[in-house]
Amino acid sequence: MIVDLAAASSLAVRGQIAMPQVLAIASLSVASATIAAFLALCFTIGVFNIPHFVRESRGKMVLFGRTYTGAYRNIGSTFEAIEKIRTTCGLETSCGVYYDDPKKVPEDECRAFVAVALHPEQVPAHRSHLIEVGLKEVSIPASTFHVARWPMASFPLETISIILAVTRVYAAAQQQPWADAVQGCMEVYRAPSVHKRHHSRTIEFCFALDNGDAFRSPPE
Repeated sequence: MIVDLAAASSLAVRGQIAMPQVLAIASLSVASATIAAFLALCFTIGVFNIPHFVRESRGKMVLFGRTYTGAYRNIGSTFEAIEKIRTTCGLETSCGVYYDDPKKVPEDECRAFVAVALHPEQVPAHRSHLIEVGLKEVSIPASTFHVARWPMASFPLETISIILAVTRVYAAAQQQPWADAVQGCMEVYRAPSVHKRHHSRTIEFCFALDNGDAFRSPPE
């Protein structure tokens, strides 16, 4: 379209095309660019994504984090604090474990645990530092989950993509035949790894089907 606009401008200068036609082509060019940019934005934040759940068995995870109590929509600052610790330690994974259903529990009493997540073999190298910075340790035993993965946009679109993901995935999960069997839910945020081919950040929404005791309450 840019080439067409340049050609039209040249023709107008030589009197071979009327200026209103040039303006019409210019308007069409701008409109096309605007639509393309809008569609690219929609793809980036996940507007066209459809939640798809996969049943998975996962091994034990060890979490080091902080307990949060309050409306889940305000949990962002706690995640930001944990993300800084995760980045400093060179770890790839953070998560949020949610213990209460906001539809059944007053929002100011809803509890969560926001943490960096480690495989058991990673713990010895990081435990002392994570305890020193005030994090509490809790383990999630090997469990079976229904998992939905969602690509997450980078800053400054990160928050929008997270809100969209949370809205879409939890609404879809409530419609699944296994919804009443869920023992707890956890969001796992995986940062890009230079050691793997996967270079985009993702959210994994994990709905536990067993080990309900691990999802009853956060550490004291």
